[in-house]
Amino acid sequence: MPKKEDRKPLENAAILAQVNLERLKAGFALKFNTVFAKEATLVRSTLNSLSYDLSEASVAQSKKLLSKLDKSISKEFKSANLDLNSELQTISALYAGIEAKDLIDSVTGDLKLKTITAKQAFAKAKVMAMGHSGILLEDFISSFAATETKRVVNTIRRAFQEGRTSQQTIRDVVGTKASNFKNGVLEISRRNGKTLVSTSVQHASSAGRMALWEANSSVVEAYEWLSTLDSRTTTTCRSLDGSKFELGKGPVPPIHLNCRSTTVAVLGSEFDFLKEGATRSAEFGPVSAKKTYYSWLKDQPASFQKEVLGPTRARLFRDGGLSAEKFSELNLGRTFKPLTLDEMRLKDPKAFKRAGI
Repeated sequence: MPKKEDRKPLENAAILAQVNLERLKAGFALKFNTVFAKEATLVRSTLNSLSYDLSEASVAQSKKLLSKLDKSISKEFKSANLDLNSELQTISALYAGIEAKDLIDSVTGDLKLKTITAKQAFAKAKVMAMGHSGILLEDFISSFAATETKRVVNTIRRAFQEGRTSQQTIRDVVGTKASNFKNGVLEISRRNGKTLVSTSVQHASSAGRMALWEANSSVVEAYEWLSTLDSRTTTTCRSLDGSKFELGKGPVPPIHLNCRSTTVAVLGSEFDFLKEGATRSAEFGPVSAKKTYYSWLKDQPASFQKEVLGPTRARLFRDGGLSAEKFSELNLGRTFKPLTLDEMRLKDPKAFKRAGI
């Protein structure tokens, strides 16, 4: 066990855990992609084995073909979804365990925590609404499978209606070798699959962490939102950075698809875990752990502010006479959805006037 004075604050531990989670997302996405390779093989073999060309098929033949493909593709997704669910269960348990270790390693006093089982961690992931839409994890995954199955089946249905040949239809679905198979509808499915995995993994890790905190609510008083300090961070996550919420009474990542934000426990005052001089990672080098996204952005060049916020918001940010905290509040509505410039103007017309907008 490291010496007390060498222990890292929870913010750094949370950031490290999120960095490692991003790597896991990439690996799981590659594994999930095998379902689309199977789908491509299935479409090729099915259309190539027909005793007739699709362009000459009767209505009855097309209905039978589409029904067969629908069932076969759905079966492949069912298998892939079972594998994904197994991995998500592992993630929720893993991140509950990582959080427990980080809590113990980050405080200056002895900390006794109640442990939770892998089953309890994943149970939280299944019942906790996903932050980006309120949908449940199981429904999120199953709706993806249904949507992507329809995407392929409907492409073939349209090809039949338009009199396209079997080979043309295969190219419509799978793509061409010359384009590295990125010009077929399965490429859309692959991109959506990456988003599905990334968002689901983020949810599972957040749920595991939350389950541990709720089991130890006598120690964990609240949690703080922690966003990535770089130019890719969304308006919602920029504005939520540094916000504190009671357990069960605030948003939890993923707040949008492909969300990279995380959360960090806020402990009771008897646990002194945020040491003087503590830092957090940022795009241009470590900064004080007390910095929020917009207080960090205040220190960046005007050109970078413009890149992140866009020209009008950047001008408002610099010249509107708003603190980092006030600008953060101005960007979001009551349900943590980003506001348009017109909606922001209604909330604070004086700031726009000061900025000359």
